[in-house]
Amino acid sequence: MEERRRLIELVMITLDWLKELEKHLLIKKSGVIMSTLKVRWPWTMLPLSVADEYIKYLQERIDPEYPLYGKQVFPSCIREDSQDLIIQFDLDDDNSHAIVFFGEKQLFGNKKMPRLEIIASVSDLQERFDQDHRNAMESLDDLDD
Repeated sequence: MEERRRLIELVMITLDWLKELEKHLLIKKSGVIMSTLKVRWPWTMLPLSVADEYIKYLQERIDPEYPLYGKQVFPSCIREDSQDLIIQFDLDDDNSHAIVFFGEKQLFGNKKMPRLEIIASVSDLQERFDQDHRNAMESLDDLDD
């Protein structure tokens, strides 16, 4: 009985995760799907179960000078080879994405905080996924030489 309850819980977590995935990857305008992001390796979807941990991790490392400070954020993707993180911010605006580079520092005000790259549009984010994928595949090809 306990095993069955755990299985049901896992199914519910998966369904919640899929709903969040749809919510954050489908760009909607007036109820019409305008564009869908295709996440490509080395990027991967971040499990919903760890999203709060990443939000807390980010908040502990930033101050009011940081562009994402005080904004409602949602981490959606992580880069497997560097742990860079795609963050959606201003959650009512589906075009608001940024990459947070936890392994690199940038000066904001007078303090070094994680480097940040704002992504101007969903099409730019898709191009980033595609370019990073091409680069990662080329680096694998280089290993074969």
